[in-house]
Order: sequence, then structure tokens, then C-alpha cells
Amino acid sequence: MAAGILFAVLLTSCGGSGGGSESATESIISKTPSDVVKASIDDLKNQKFSDVIRYFVRKDGVTFTKQDTAKMSGLCAMAYKQAEKKKGIKEVQIIEEKIAPDGLSATVKYKMIYNDGSENPTDAAFRKVDGDWFMIIGN
Repeated sequence: MAAGILFAVLLTSCGGSGGGSESATESIISKTPSDVVKASIDDLKNQKFSDVIRYFVRKDGVTFTKQDTAKMSGLCAMAYKQAEKKKGIKEVQIIEEKIAPDGLSATVKYKMIYNDGSENPTDAAFRKVDGDWFMIIGN
């Protein structure tokens, strides 16, 4: 349960888009918010923590500082270790994707399924910035 909670927090309340020097508007191939969920979890499974971080922006679309990104890399490593305690992430199932009528925000409900048979349902909020979807954090 702790691994699921940690990863849910990581995906929905902490993150950055690559640290200060990168723009949130760099293309990351995100046709849908669900694509972002799947890609970020795939990157986590492959221990590509800096790639996970690039899928996030603050609620106002602002990127994170290098210091914030360094902290997030540590949280990604922790989330990976917690998932490994459950024998790793088997898959992610998208339950529901809702895009707002204006096409600029969305939510995705999804379920992480671990190799030990445990599951963790959660949801993430998204913002479209210059045509790409990013998970958002902050107020």
C-alpha cells in the first residue's frame, strides 16, 4: 500500500518537467493524458527517473527548478524501490479519461497493478501546454 501511495503522490502531487533549463512546452509526444500516465509509469519501471519528471508541470504551467527536479529524482527512486517490494509494476490500466470541454485540462483515473497481485487505484490531473499534456501539481 505504501508503494502505491508513494507513486500516486509522485504522479499527482510532486514533479517537474526536467529542471529549470527545459521548457514545459518541449514536445514529449502526449496525444492524450492517458498516454502520459502510461509513458511515465513505463519510464519509472525502466528507472528513467529524469524522463518521468519531464511529464510534470505546476498547475500554472511553470516548470520546476533544478533543485526541485533533483528532489523529484530521489522520490522517483523511492517509488521504484517501493514498487520492487511488490515485485515490480506489472501494468497500468486506464479506468477513465475525462477531458474538459475547453480541451485544456483533464483527469485520468487509473489502476497500477503489481506483480505480487496487489493494485492501487488513483487519479491524476492534467493541463495542456502548447499542445502537449502534462500532469499538474501545486495550487
